[in-house]
Amino acid sequence: MARPKKAATSESVTTHEENSTSTDETSAIEDGKILDYITGKPVADNDKERVRQRIARALFHEYGIDLPPVP
Repeated sequence: MARPKKAATSESVTTHEENSTSTDETSAIEDGKILDYITGKPVADNDKERVRQRIARALFHEYGIDLPPVP
C-alpha cells in the first residue's frame, strides 16, 4: 500500500544566523488554491474540488486503494 504524500505548508520560512545564513523554504500555496491529494499540485479551491479531495483521501485511507504513481 502506498503512503500518502506530505502536504506542503503554506508559508515560507527563512532563518538568519549571526555568522551564516540558513534558508528553509517550503512551497507556498496561492489564495484560492488547495493541494491535490493525488498529484500534490495546487488546484482551484471550490466546493466540488473539496469533495473530490475528500473522496481521494477516503479511497486511500478507508478503502486501501493505492494512489497512482505521479510522474
